[in-house]
Amino acid sequence: MSIIKDPEYLPVFHHIAKNAGTYVLSWTQMLCRRYHILRGDNTQQCWTANRIRRLLVQLENGRQLTVIYYTPTDLTGSPDGILEFADCKKPDGSIDKNILPNAQNSYIHSILEQASDPQTNIISSDKFIQFCESKDIVPFCVIIDPMEPGWLEARKCIDLIIKKSERKYALHFSILRDPYKRAQSLFHYLTSDESWHEPTHDSIQAKNFEDYIQSYEVEDSWFLRNLLDMPDDQIIEPYHLTLADEWLRYFRIADTSKVDDLINQVFHGSYGILQPDVEDWVLKNNIHKNSTPNKLKIKFQDLDPTIQQKFLDRTYWDRKLWERYCK
Repeated sequence: MSIIKDPEYLPVFHHIAKNAGTYVLSWTQMLCRRYHILRGDNTQQCWTANRIRRLLVQLENGRQLTVIYYTPTDLTGSPDGILEFADCKKPDGSIDKNILPNAQNSYIHSILEQASDPQTNIISSDKFIQFCESKDIVPFCVIIDPMEPGWLEARKCIDLIIKKSERKYALHFSILRDPYKRAQSLFHYLTSDESWHEPTHDSIQAKNFEDYIQSYEVEDSWFLRNLLDMPDDQIIEPYHLTLADEWLRYFRIADTSKVDDLINQVFHGSYGILQPDVEDWVLKNNIHKNSTPNKLKIKFQDLDPTIQQKFLDRTYWDRKLWERYCK
């Protein structure tokens, strides 16, 4: 195996809610760690796995990017800079690897707001770009979080990230899903306690699933609208699908059933690394799926024909996209 030590591509994942996004995020973090070990970055005296981190980059109007990154400096400006801010040495002068990870976390939390876990922080887009330019941050993958409306602001920021991190191209990828299966998963997720942390928790007004899928609460094509920055009150026309094709011909897209193949294509193409390169013990401890148990056992063919048709009409464009790129 030969990794790409000087990558030209930066993977950019367009995250659609309930389409295996949490699974992709877990793999991205594991691949980032393994890549930098294989690249030899773990030979630095202040290396720990805490140098593989996650940032929530704040954009305008509440939008957000999630970035998986490696920091060769712990954001201090130099590879051993953390030693100037914390006593991490044993009496014999060697680095105490039990103390070092906490020191790295403490320093980064002192300059950036901590998010939900010790390896995640919140940062403004301007400050993030500065860290990319100074090489304190080496981005591994950018995730465009599923927030409305539109991805235009995200794309502007990503263009800057690519420029300042000295990459040449973005490698865009996304995962699509059968619209009916996604509607089932989304309905249960937003009406259950599993989504308590989401801003859209308990937002569905329909009393039951059958009412929901024949209502306008079902998204006609969230992906298409965000890709083309279309407002909710704009009618989707056939030419919008043509416009989408102009974007999507540069994407790598797969169905949720082929998510592992897509992950390998993207990260092998960008960095020369594959899922099998990650150690088994890391995989067991870190793989996460935000999987919503499908408690709605209603098969599409068992629905009343009138309800079926309403759903098919409402999700026509989503189905067109899924069939075009995943079947």
